[in-house]
Amino acid sequence: MRNGWARDAHIPALSALPEFQITAVSTSRQETAEETAEHFGIHHAFADPYQMVQHPDVDLVSICVRVSHHELGMAALNAGKHLYCEWPLAATTEQAEQMRDLAVRKGVHHMVGLQARGTREFNHVRDLVAAGYVGKVLSCTMIITTPAWGTEFAFDWANMADRLNGNTLINQPRGTLN
Repeated sequence: MRNGWARDAHIPALSALPEFQITAVSTSRQETAEETAEHFGIHHAFADPYQMVQHPDVDLVSICVRVSHHELGMAALNAGKHLYCEWPLAATTEQAEQMRDLAVRKGVHHMVGLQARGTREFNHVRDLVAAGYVGKVLSCTMIITTPAWGTEFAFDWANMADRLNGNTLINQPRGTLN
């Protein structure tokens, strides 16, 4: 089983919450979906996420795949499922508003996952800034090391170089220290 957000973060986190029961999983291939389902004791495995969101045992959909999330999110919302969508929610503001409006019309809960907002380190820096420890912040510079944004990156990360997917360094959310 390969690594990924679902295997490494989403499934273990949801499994640890007694109010949730994971009933289905979907990957790009039936073989890996079945492997994941067997590994975590999940009842249903799908290679087609659009079939999964229609399944009556699925109440909430967690989208933690490579971008773009808009189409999958719209399918889940149209099926009347609650939605947790890993960032970026959509490639454009218009797509995000479309998803929000559909969730409101369908009366389902929806949220965007910004797991970095919950990290101890980022919250510590936010608290230091808020307490005035570093004085009045007039500007800042971000230096980042990641396999996704550099002079070279593997094919697996190529989708992050396409601005149309909404997941480039330029599209990263602003104001996380506010």
